[in-house]
Amino acid sequence: MIDRTLVKRGPCICTYKGQIFFSRGDVTINLDTPMFDKTSAGYGRHGQGLSDKRLTVELQPITFTSAEAAVLVPYASAGIGSSIFGAADSPLVIIPLISDDDQILTIANAAVTTEPNLRFSSQRPLWDSNVTFTGIVGNNLVAALESSYYAFSTKTGGETPGSTWDPTKDIYLPFAGTFGGTSYEALEGFGVTFNSSFSELKPDNNGTTDMFLQTHGAAMSFIPIGITEAQSTALAGNFGTKFGANRTPGDWVIAGPDEGDLRFTLKDTTPGAQNARVYGAESNRLGELNFEAQRTVNAGAFNPLYVFDTVPAA
Repeated sequence: MIDRTLVKRGPCICTYKGQIFFSRGDVTINLDTPMFDKTSAGYGRHGQGLSDKRLTVELQPITFTSAEAAVLVPYASAGIGSSIFGAADSPLVIIPLISDDDQILTIANAAVTTEPNLRFSSQRPLWDSNVTFTGIVGNNLVAALESSYYAFSTKTGGETPGSTWDPTKDIYLPFAGTFGGTSYEALEGFGVTFNSSFSELKPDNNGTTDMFLQTHGAAMSFIPIGITEAQSTALAGNFGTKFGANRTPGDWVIAGPDEGDLRFTLKDTTPGAQNARVYGAESNRLGELNFEAQRTVNAGAFNPLYVFDTVPAA
């Protein structure tokens, strides 16, 4: 016999740092408890020991607001070596969307460890991949207790359909990119990727208690359409550059066509590796061009690698 009231299904919303996130697909939560082996030469593995505890939450965001973007890609101006968890815990709350008798999961302390990529396109989702949140032990809490990491509570009421969901913030626009005063069109939109790495503070008796930013980068790629091969080489070619040098940095500005539309600026970019030519019966001759943002400093403070804002009035 199976009591089907015990079988739970359905989507959820996630709340974090004052923002509400819906997911384009499933929200996946993993409770990770890596183990180390206890071994001997004569008998092999004779046991295991717990080495860490953490939770990871993955979802593909749908809507865009500047406040949501600040939460999802938070390291534009962050200092290398800074704590990504900070002094105060930031709970991540997973709330089932439909069932009133379901359980809310609250992760005590979470931070973004993989930023979602972007695709500025009229036909593809703006948030082009998953964001990953990592949950660790709450600040100054006992690492041996489950409640120091997460807790379940009973949901008392259903999310009213439409009360927080705004489909107008699922943005598809005919974006164009501008570099050096010249506007460019993209065959499949403009893709932006973020990459970060972190070091961990992991005392023996506590597991991971903090993570620190080690690197953070951003890059943009697109397949140009409507320009010549010579223009492509002039835009992104590195073969005319001296060894040990790089091209003069410049900002890429990707924006919708109208006042108030989303605008994204990738700062101080230089060309990266290029797949600049494709020869084939069904392929465009011009291949993908890549640009990477460079860190700059103003009066000892990091300038942001990228900026989200809106198209100003003409």
